[in-house]
Amino acid sequence: MAVKLRYRAILFAALALLLAPAAAHASVYGLGDPRLDSQCRGSGPCPAARWLEPLIHGGSGISYVRTTIPYDAVASGDSNGRCIWSGATRSAYSNPNPDEEGAQYRRYVYDWLTAAKRLGLQPVIAFNKGTSEIDEGIPSTAPIDQRRYYCAVYWTLWAAARWGVPVHYVEAWNEPDVNGYSGNPAGAAADFNTAQQAITQLQSDYPSVSAPELAAGTLSSMGCGPGAVCSNRIDFLNGYIDALQTTPGNWSFHDYDDVTAAGVRAQSPYAYNLDAFYNVLIDRYGSGYDPPIWITEAGARLDQPNIQEPDGSEPQCDNGELDAYNLDSAGAFKVGACLDWAPDPHLARLRQAWAAQAFHDLATPSGPRVTQVDWWTPNDAAGSGWDSALLDIAGLPRSSYCVLAYGEAPSAAALDPRCPGSPLDGGDVDER
Repeated sequence: MAVKLRYRAILFAALALLLAPAAAHASVYGLGDPRLDSQCRGSGPCPAARWLEPLIHGGSGISYVRTTIPYDAVASGDSNGRCIWSGATRSAYSNPNPDEEGAQYRRYVYDWLTAAKRLGLQPVIAFNKGTSEIDEGIPSTAPIDQRRYYCAVYWTLWAAARWGVPVHYVEAWNEPDVNGYSGNPAGAAADFNTAQQAITQLQSDYPSVSAPELAAGTLSSMGCGPGAVCSNRIDFLNGYIDALQTTPGNWSFHDYDDVTAAGVRAQSPYAYNLDAFYNVLIDRYGSGYDPPIWITEAGARLDQPNIQEPDGSEPQCDNGELDAYNLDSAGAFKVGACLDWAPDPHLARLRQAWAAQAFHDLATPSGPRVTQVDWWTPNDAAGSGWDSALLDIAGLPRSSYCVLAYGEAPSAAALDPRCPGSPLDGGDVDER
C-alpha cells in the first residue's frame, strides 16, 4: 500500500507540474456574466458549473467574473449625508431589482457574489447609476451626490467581506463616457477620487477588510475603425485625468473593436484602440508609467461595420437579413451579418472562432500591461446583439467556446463536434 501511495503521489506531482504553466497563464481571462446569480445559487443545483468548468480549467483558464451594479444597491446617503442601507424595512430606502419582481437589488449582489465564490471565480464589480429615487443617475461633482456615492462604496465592500466574498477588483463607474452620462469627465473622476477615499477609510476602520484594487477609466472603445481614433474619447480621457486627485494604480477599458474586427480578418487583433488609450496615459504621465490595464469588456458585436477581408476585399456579408436592433445609418454591412452568415454555416463558425481567438490574444501583443480580459457576455439571448456569444440561444456551446475552453485554433474549433451551437443570432428579426 505504501508503494502504491508513493507512486500515486509522484503521479499527482507530475500532473501538477504539467498543469502549472496553464494555471499561471490563466489569471488573465474572465467573463462578464450578470446572470451568474440565477445560474448558480448559494446551495443546491448549479447549472452554470457544467458549461463553466471547461472554461475555468481549460484552454484559457478563466478565473474572473464581472458584473455591473447600481452604486446604491447596498447603501447610499440621506439628504443630511448620513449613510443608510437599502432594503424593505421602514428605515431603509427602496431599491427594487427590475429583473426579480419584489426583490431588492441588494439581494442580487449577495446572490451574485455567492455564486462567484461557489464557482471559484474572482468577482469584479463595476458601479453605475443608482436605481432609487434619492440618487443621482449620472456621475456628479455635487457634494451630496459624492457623499452618497462614498457611503455606497464603503458599505458595499464592507457587506461583501461580511458575506464571506470580499471584492478585490472594483471599477469606480462603468463607461462614464457613454450611456447618456452627459460626457462629464469631472464627475466620473470625482467618483474615482471618492471611491479611493472610501476604500482608505474602510481599511482604517476595519483592518480585516482587505483594500481592493481600484481601476480608473472604464471607458468604452475609442476606435472608429482600423487605424482611426474617435477624438471625443481622447478628449474625455484627458478631461478625466485633469480632474483626478492622484495617479491611478490601475486602469480599465472596454475594447470591442479589436475583437469585432476578427470577424473579418483571420489575424490576431490589431490593437489600435487599446494603443490609443495607452498612448494618452503615456503622454500624460510619462514613459515610465506602466500601470496594469483591465479590459473588463470585450467581444464581437453587431453594430460595427465590417472593414475588409484578410485579402483586402469587401466582406460580401449581405445575406439579406434584416437587423432592427442595431441599424447602421451609414448603410454598411454589420459584423453580425458576417458572423452568422447563413449561406455558409462553416464560415460563420470560423468567423465566430476568429472573434474568440482575437479576445484571447488581446493580452498577448500587449505584454504584461494587460492583466485582465473579460468576455462580455457568454449568452446569446434574443435581441442581445452578440453574434460571437459562447453559447447559442439553446445553451449549446459555439465554435467560440471551443477556442477558449479547449485552446483550439479557429479552424479546429469550427469543426469540433463538442461545440455544435448554431451560429445564427437569436436576435435576428428574420431568424436568418
